[in-house]
Amino acid sequence: MKNRLTSIIIVLCVACSLALPVGATNSSSSKELEYQASNTEITPIAEDEMVIKDASFLSNATISKKSLGNDVYSIELRNPEYSSIDPGTGKRISTAATLIAFSKEELTAIEQKVEAATSNLIQKPKDNNWGDFGGSLYLESTLFYDITYVSGQARYKIELVRVKYLVRNGTSCTNRSVTFVCNMALHNASNVTTQISPNAGNPCSVDAPYYWPYVSHEGLRYGAFFYCTVQRPSGETKQCSLYHDLFN
Repeated sequence: MKNRLTSIIIVLCVACSLALPVGATNSSSSKELEYQASNTEITPIAEDEMVIKDASFLSNATISKKSLGNDVYSIELRNPEYSSIDPGTGKRISTAATLIAFSKEELTAIEQKVEAATSNLIQKPKDNNWGDFGGSLYLESTLFYDITYVSGQARYKIELVRVKYLVRNGTSCTNRSVTFVCNMALHNASNVTTQISPNAGNPCSVDAPYYWPYVSHEGLRYGAFFYCTVQRPSGETKQCSLYHDLFN
């Protein structure tokens, strides 16, 4: 198991993900997320809130990596068995994460940091040496969903998504939005996009369309895209995204 975990983590540092949309959307509607918190600052999440620092998440995570071109690298991490119940709300949850590195040098620095932390990760999954990813972008998405049964068959309904990010070394994150997608056998809907207020917190939650019905496993996509615009210290900007599917 230790060898498998080590290989998983070393692979993790080798790339980071844009999770670009698959296919074109039919149409979309937008609404601004209501923000009720008292503060108006967008505060990046603390490093100990990153799910990839949890060894139980990494131990059985599936990893998808690739080069995105122009010296940008990505990796997506999924573990459908991780934290099936949210302790705060009692709701069923599914969590996914993506890392994005914007240069070969940045990627190398991440790799060295991850290798140094690997030996202590199982015993100390939230060690301070873990999670320092240089100037990379970290995106995380948690889907909250309900299950019901019809004639003994499971039906699923996404209720909301909680999104968060972490940036470092002068990189900034703006223009956040969430797009819910549902192309399933029991319901095929137009995409619904919510633009997140610039004053909304980090993390923040976005409600799924309440009028979408429960669906079965059968279908193409059922989940949410988390989009943001990243500005590097050089002034270069890039739209980045994480797609989180409930079933994949």
